Amino acid sequence: MQIRKATPENIDAMLTIITLAKEGLAALFVNQWQDGYPNRTQLVADIESGNSYLGFFEDEICATAMISFEADPNYAVIENGAWSQNAPYCVVHRIAVHPSYRNKHCAAQMLAYAENLCAARKINYLRIDTHLDNYPMRNFLTRNHFRQCGTIFLDGKNDAAHARVAYDKII
Repeated sequence: MQIRKATPENIDAMLTIITLAKEGLAALFVNQWQDGYPNRTQLVADIESGNSYLGFFEDEICATAMISFEADPNYAVIENGAWSQNAPYCVVHRIAVHPSYRNKHCAAQMLAYAENLCAARKINYLRIDTHLDNYPMRNFLTRNHFRQCGTIFLDGKNDAAHARVAYDKII
C-alpha cells in the first residue's frame, strides 16, 4: 500500500469511505459518526491543513486518516486514568478503510505511516480515541500495542454522547 497526502480531487472517494464506515458502525449499533460528522467540510479542512492522508492499493483509494502534530484540545483533560506522557504527540483521527480492503492491514499501515512521520520529527508518542462501543476499533488499537488510558470528552461536553476511550502508544 502506498500512502500520500490527500488533495481536493480525492474528496469524493474519501466521502465514500467515510459513508461506508458510518454505515458499518450503524450496523454494529455503534453511535459513532452518526450525527453528520465527519463531513465534507471537515475533510476539506483536513486536506487544507495538510493533515489528510490516503492509502492506495493498486491506484485505488483504500483508506483515509487525519494525522496531525497539533495538540488536540479534547485531550487536555482525561478522566479515569492518565496519558503515559506529557510530551509532544501525533494524533490520528478519522481513520477509515473501504470495506473492499478490510483484512489487508490498511489501517495498520496507516498507523505505521504515522509512526514514520513521528520518527522524522523525533517524536515518540501517538494518541487516538474512539467511541466506547466501537469494539472493532478498540480491539484493533490493542492489537497494535496502544494502551487504554482513560476517558476524554469531545468539545468539553461531559456526557455519555461525547465520551471517548483514549489510547496512546510510546514508539
